[in-house]
Parts: sequence; C-alpha cells; structure tokens
Amino acid sequence: MKNNHIDFNKLSDFHTNLYKNIYKNSFKEFNNFIEELLDLNKKIDLLICHPLFSRNNYLSLFYEDFCLLKLVINSYKEDEKITIKLSNYRQLLLFKSYFKKKNNIIFDYPPSNTLKIFFRQLIVFSKMFIFLFYMKIIGFFISINKNKNINLITINLIESMFSNNKFKDRYYNGIEDELEKKEYFFYPIFLIKKNIFKKIKIINESKYKIIFTYKYINIFDILKIQFYFLNFLNINFKCNKLYFKDYLQYYFRENLIDSNTYLSFINYYSIKNLHRSSFTINNTIIWYENQPLEKGLVFSLNKFYPNCTIKGYKSYFVDNNFHFYIRPTNYEYFNNYVPKLVSTVSYYDQKDLNKYCKSIKILAGPLLRFNYLNKIKTFTKPNNYKLLVSLPIHLDESISILKLINKFAKIESKYNFFVKPHPFLNLDKITNYISNSN
Repeated sequence: MKNNHIDFNKLSDFHTNLYKNIYKNSFKEFNNFIEELLDLNKKIDLLICHPLFSRNNYLSLFYEDFCLLKLVINSYKEDEKITIKLSNYRQLLLFKSYFKKKNNIIFDYPPSNTLKIFFRQLIVFSKMFIFLFYMKIIGFFISINKNKNINLITINLIESMFSNNKFKDRYYNGIEDELEKKEYFFYPIFLIKKNIFKKIKIINESKYKIIFTYKYINIFDILKIQFYFLNFLNINFKCNKLYFKDYLQYYFRENLIDSNTYLSFINYYSIKNLHRSSFTINNTIIWYENQPLEKGLVFSLNKFYPNCTIKGYKSYFVDNNFHFYIRPTNYEYFNNYVPKLVSTVSYYDQKDLNKYCKSIKILAGPLLRFNYLNKIKTFTKPNNYKLLVSLPIHLDESISILKLINKFAKIESKYNFFVKPHPFLNLDKITNYISNSN
C-alpha cells in the first residue's frame, strides 16, 4: 500500500497549488456555513463579533482549517495509506471526526495547550478589567459634552499618531475643511496603551474633538462588558456539518475571552449609554474594515438610533480575495451589522465589495489622505530600480519579507528598496532586518 504524507506546516508544491485553488473557490460555501451557525443562535446578540464567526483570517484560522479539510478530502484514496502532520490540536478534533471510519489515515499532532489557553484568556480578562475601570476614572476628569445633537466619525487611535506632543491623523488627512462645514465629534477606538489622558488633551487641542464615551457608561454596563462571554455559553453547534461540532466547541472556548470581542461590546454599550444620556446622533461615518468592533458599533447605532445615517468609508487597498471578510454578507447586512452604504477610494471596490450582498451600496468616496496624488505628475522611467515594499501588520510575515529582500539584494545590488512598515509594527523588532538592505 502506497504511503502519502501531507505536512500542514510545509505543504508540497502540488498541495500548495491545490490548497490555493480550494481557498479562492470556497468563500461562498464558508459564508453559508457561518450564516447557518449564526441562524442556529439568533437569540445571542453580537455572537458574530466572536473571532470564530468574524470570517476574519487575522483573528481566526477557521477558514484555513475549513480549506485544509477539503484539501485532505481531495487527496484521500481508499487504497493508499496517508499520514497528516497537523498544525494544532483542534485540527485533530475535526479530522478525526470526519475520517473516524477510516483506518488508513494517521494523524501526527501537537498536544493540547489547555493550561496555556486558560492563562492567556485570564490575562486578557484581567487587562480588560483594569482598562475599563481606568477609562471610567479618566471620565470623571473630562467635561460633559454640552452639545448633545451630534455627528460622529470613528477613528482608531494608535501610538504612531502621537509625536512631540502633537497629533497626526493617518486616516482622514484633509478632512479639516469638511469639519468646519458640519460639526463632527470623533468617536475614538482606543488602541493606545500609555498616557491616554494626556493624548486625549493633545487631540482636543487640535481641530479634532473627541467624545469620551467611557464617561457615560454606567458601572452596571461596565460589568456586562467585562463578563460578556457569559452570554455565549448556551451556544448551539448542531449544524448540518456535524463533524465540525467538536472542533467548533474547542475553538470557541479557546477564544471565549477575546480583546476584539471586548471592543465590540464596549462600542455597543457606549452607544446605548449615549442614548440613555439623551444624546442625538444624526450621522455616523465608520472607518470600514468589517471588523468585529465595527459590528458592535453599527448594530448598536441601528438599535438605539434607527434614524441615524450610517456610512462606511474605506480608504486603503488590500487583496479582497484574501481579506474576503471585508465583503459584507446578506446576513450581516439584513441583521444591521454593516453600514447600508460604503464609500471607497478604490474603483475596483465599487464592483467587488457587493459580491456577496447586492443590497449594499458602494460609491466613490473622497480621496482625503490620497488627495496629494492628484498633484503628482507620473511618467514611465526605464531601468528604474527603486522598489517600495509595504509591510503587513504581522511581525513574522514582515521579517520573512525582509529576509527575502536581503537575499535578493545580495544577488542584484542595483536595486534599492524603500520599506514602509505597518503603523502597528514595533520598529525596534525589524530594524536589524533592514540595516543591511540596499
């Protein structure tokens, strides 16, 4: 009997090509599966904000495992022995369940890290507890907004926006003129960790005025945010693909306490408490990435401010086939988790973002931070050896790219590489990999 081997940590060229083909042709099937699971649990609000249901391949490897299963199914033959080297323990639960009646398949798998997972979630729980009460204390020192008839623009606050006691926006550069026409408050998503109170003061000294929603969240809702996961404990995984059940239960518990889900519940209760504090929100512009934290915000706005006009704004360029979660689904649209209209700077998006949901409107939006491109004269230059490399958000991927550049630079020294790190990357951790590059 022939013995085949598939290593998920290092696929052969043949299996890599097969996997790529499965990956790009299984989006709709996976979306339908997610919707089936969500329909089974309609009574659990914001379940879609858990990483497992987010369709976000940065937050969850569910789709990757979904495609790997199809890869093995396509490669499996009854008359051949096959050994599968798995990447993690949860994959074992899925593959054993699917191939439980087959005795010619062997799984090589790492042990379960139950204790490690428990302590990781305990750390997230503890950090969020400190963060929530710290933000509530800061709220006591921030004045009440006298104007309660407001418009909102969401903004993700990150460390790279603050330098030399000044604030520099990287999302809406050029919006200042628009702010003078209609008064908007910026609704901040705090992704910064240090000197938060000082940075709030720095922002408010600029043309950007923020509304600090933690001031208005009452202590009971803070506790509901802290223990949000208790709402998820009655989840039902009895789906048509029953062989996924053990896998889903394990993966769900593995990410039961999650920082991104916390942010979505913070956004939900922030809007709820603004409503309770008699604020009127007329218009909201959402920085659109279709992340869990946005879903909590949009769902809450639709629930407590049904007359509020919500528009998404997408001003970045990514591969929508890899970031397929950016394309909203019918479930997300009709259950009020995404804006009904998204404006984008990408012409391609106008034809692509509505691929899974034809009801959503996709329109051309203002360039803002890309406005300067209109002033640049472009021309073709032969023998141009200058290359710009934009690094991804993940450190390991960025280091791999920089290593490849270093190898290539040794072979072809005439090329000059200009590296643009992702704003979330810690520069200190990649400096050693760019010091020897051309």
